[in-house]
Amino acid sequence: MNNEMTITSDEQGYTLSEMLLVLSIFMLIVSLSVGFLPGFSKSMEKQLFMDQMIDDLHYIQHYAMTHNMKTIFSIDTKNKKYYGFTDFKEKILIQRSIPNDIKIDKGSLNLEITFYQEGVPKMSGTWLIRTKNSVNKLTIYLGAGRMKIEKL
Repeated sequence: MNNEMTITSDEQGYTLSEMLLVLSIFMLIVSLSVGFLPGFSKSMEKQLFMDQMIDDLHYIQHYAMTHNMKTIFSIDTKNKKYYGFTDFKEKILIQRSIPNDIKIDKGSLNLEITFYQEGVPKMSGTWLIRTKNSVNKLTIYLGAGRMKIEKL
């Protein structure tokens, strides 16, 4: 028996013009998608800010329960920041900046909320979070102190 095998192939591969055509289509798709990135990143920045704010509110509420002390979450619209601190402003727990294109207004709740030692908010109500393209309502419920953001 002869163990030698001969391989014959009629394939010659892709031509240069075929490769250039595929490469140009790929570059066209990539360049078009880069044009949509700024709008998408701004939208994501706003969504991430609102998610972070809810997380910070939960943190302040949880801190009140675990340390058995009142905590306060306050929004400073002049300096475009929000703060979380213990009662009598003894210790600052959170300090974050609010992006320039986001405006927070009071709805039925002042821009400061107190959480009691049990994690219950002193008052319930809403804040309005305004962006260039949308208005969102952050609602804080009395009782368990649940919170949610919904688009108006």
